[in-house]
Amino acid sequence: MFRVYIEDRSEPGGYHPKGAVEPADIYCFQAWNTGIVVNNKTTDPNNLGTSSLLGDVNAFRTAVANANCAFLNSLQNDTTGKLIGSLPSGTVNGVNAFVNDCGPMYSGNHQIHPSTSATCSP
Repeated sequence: MFRVYIEDRSEPGGYHPKGAVEPADIYCFQAWNTGIVVNNKTTDPNNLGTSSLLGDVNAFRTAVANANCAFLNSLQNDTTGKLIGSLPSGTVNGVNAFVNDCGPMYSGNHQIHPSTSATCSP
C-alpha cells in the first residue's frame, strides 16, 4: 500500500540543472508492507483480509486515506503559512511506513495544475 505527495513550490523547481528558484519542489513516497501475497486474478481489492503486519488491511487502508485527508485539510486550513513544505507523517495507526522516501526534489520540475475542485474523502 502506498501514497505519493508532491508540492510544487517554485518555477523551475528547486535544484533544476539549468538554474533554479528556491524553494525546491518536495515529494514524499511512502509504502507499507501489507504482508499479503499477490494472488493473480483471485484477490478482491475491496476485501483484503488480515495480515500479521497490519491486522485488518481494509481498516488500515481507510486509516491511510483518513490520514491523507487530515494532512491535506491541515495544509488548506493553515492561516499561518507554517505548514507549507511539511510532509505527511510516515506513521499511520502506529505502523511505520516500510519505505519513507521524502524530501526536496534534486532534479526535475513537478507541475501541479489548478484545482479540479475535487474534495478529499476516504
